[in-house]
Amino acid sequence: MTVIYVAAEHHRLYWHWKDTGARDICLSHVDFHCDMRGLTIDRPNQRAGVHAPAELEKVDQGNFLTNAIHAGMVRGVTWAHHPFGGRRYDLGTVRYLSDRRTRLGGPVPKKWKPLRFREVDLRDWSGPEEGSHLDLDWDALACRVYPRPFALELQKAFLDVEFRWRPEVVYFIYSYCSSHIDDTAFEGFLEALRRKLDATVERLTPLPPEHSNMEHDPPLATRVRRMFTGPLKAPQRWLTWHLKGWNGGDDLAFPYGPDSGHD
Repeated sequence: MTVIYVAAEHHRLYWHWKDTGARDICLSHVDFHCDMRGLTIDRPNQRAGVHAPAELEKVDQGNFLTNAIHAGMVRGVTWAHHPFGGRRYDLGTVRYLSDRRTRLGGPVPKKWKPLRFREVDLRDWSGPEEGSHLDLDWDALACRVYPRPFALELQKAFLDVEFRWRPEVVYFIYSYCSSHIDDTAFEGFLEALRRKLDATVERLTPLPPEHSNMEHDPPLATRVRRMFTGPLKAPQRWLTWHLKGWNGGDDLAFPYGPDSGHD
């Protein structure tokens, strides 16, 4: 019987795995974001290491997989996302050893761990591999930067995928910080996914305040400040994405795979 664990924040999974003593999980990670900030992956040799040790000091939604890989909880990641997503459209994203910034003297890990890893186009994704847990972030299908009709197309396409293997464990994450806030749509998709997999649903308890990144009802001063700083961030993101094109080179071309020559 498949179990779908539902959580509001993605790094809730780190604490779930820690509490249950999870080891050597393989994930089919369907997500707009990598959630591996501070990690460098050597794709040809299928290994990974932490190049930014500060990321191990506090677990959040952007680095929880980095921490889980470092702790031995996760040993395999297949990251599936639409081409309008992934490293090109994210800040503080995972690095590859073949990135220009690394080859030209960027920080590299001092210790490496085996990691089965590949990055795939969500449009070519055919479901989780045998024995893998399905880790589905709502923002992969309903990112707040996606027009709603486009998001609906992604959701329907996901449900139409004929899984070769039915996962025993599924994680379905709302990710309020990056998804369209639509409880009706989220719950409707959850029910459709439950029926597709003939699954049961278990809702994980919210993270305590010391671990949570959710911000409920920010102060008025914060809301006013965001009114002015929000538009200023758009050109910053534009510049960041173009600088990434230089740092990443062909690594940011998409789609690509292990035989594409980018390593």
